[in-house]
Amino acid sequence: MQYRWVGKKIDLALLKERIEGFFRSRGFRVEPEKLSEGFGFSVGPVDAPKSIGALVEVIGKSDDFLIEFETERGSLTFRVLSSLTALVGGGGLLLRDLKSEEKLKELERDFWAYIGEWLAFVS
Repeated sequence: MQYRWVGKKIDLALLKERIEGFFRSRGFRVEPEKLSEGFGFSVGPVDAPKSIGALVEVIGKSDDFLIEFETERGSLTFRVLSSLTALVGGGGLLLRDLKSEEKLKELERDFWAYIGEWLAFVS
């Protein structure tokens, strides 16, 4: 999901700090991503494989920027192997991954609510 804000004149360095703080305060791992125009973070549950997480990107300028939250749910191969593992007694691993995905869905809802409130407050 992505949203675009135009005409807000937001300090993007402060926005970057707020986004990183949002994820860290909820116990998620946060790894900066290099972008040619803007910034991003790879985030996810600390107890889940790095193939399960989200990529959050902020692209643009202070008065015209886009925030995108993209869930990374793992590769098709990883999912098939997880399903096969469940058949031979590794259901706990599959359950852990499903719980991690549910955490990500909840995290995305909370993220957009936080961003909306913060942007309304600073503008």
